[in-house]
Amino acid sequence: TWFLVNLSRSRTRTPPTMAGSAAAPRYAVRVTPAIEQDDALRALHERHRAAHPARADHERLMATVGARWSAFISAESVEAAKRFELRAGDVVVATHSKAGTTLMQMIVHQLRTGGSLDFDEISLVVPWLEPALDMGASLDAPQPGAPPRAFKTHFAWQDMPKARGARYVVVLRDFHDVVASLYAFLLDWFYTEHELRLCDMVHMMLYERSVPYWEHVAGWLRAARERPDDVLIVFFDDLLRHREHVVRTVARFIGVGGGDD
Repeated sequence: TWFLVNLSRSRTRTPPTMAGSAAAPRYAVRVTPAIEQDDALRALHERHRAAHPARADHERLMATVGARWSAFISAESVEAAKRFELRAGDVVVATHSKAGTTLMQMIVHQLRTGGSLDFDEISLVVPWLEPALDMGASLDAPQPGAPPRAFKTHFAWQDMPKARGARYVVVLRDFHDVVASLYAFLLDWFYTEHELRLCDMVHMMLYERSVPYWEHVAGWLRAARERPDDVLIVFFDDLLRHREHVVRTVARFIGVGGGDD
């Protein structure tokens, strides 16, 4: 019930946009206005701003943060990732930001290699789709332990490259924990406390993202219902509390590491 109520709110409520935000492609890390054509709401918003002079300054700060965040990965790199051709047997670790991505990357890589730790950073062996072009990385480069090849993404399902026989391991985490973790992760990197408060992050995640949080979650849940052989849903809490069960489930799903070892 809590999930459905929050999903309904995030899809029907349309609060004012951040001033000065520029349009960007639909992508879970990019920031775009939620409202572009609503004269009545815009007029109400302007009256509210006039009555609260400090709000305009704060909106300018949020717009600056939004532009900074949107520039993290270029639109060209995102579009190139959408066109990437997956193959049957490929494994994609698909999450929202700060929802257990690295842990699941590690699990998948350990399963396919029998426990190898011969790498400097996990995304060098389980590459991230979206920034690959910006980083000059080839997504078709050989991977240790492949097959299966493995990749990481924060794409929503509707933007995800798809292939028959590819496997998508999706990790879902409680919204409150995602927001708190992401805010702390980006603090003093993308913004300061003065520029963006925790409550601003909540607002941004629910309403100002090109793919709001609940839409991102709902899309992957629909995909799992429609393609149960291809999409596995894992909950972050189970990764922490029932890890052995999760690891065995993932191993069966991606077709590796099936033995007791």
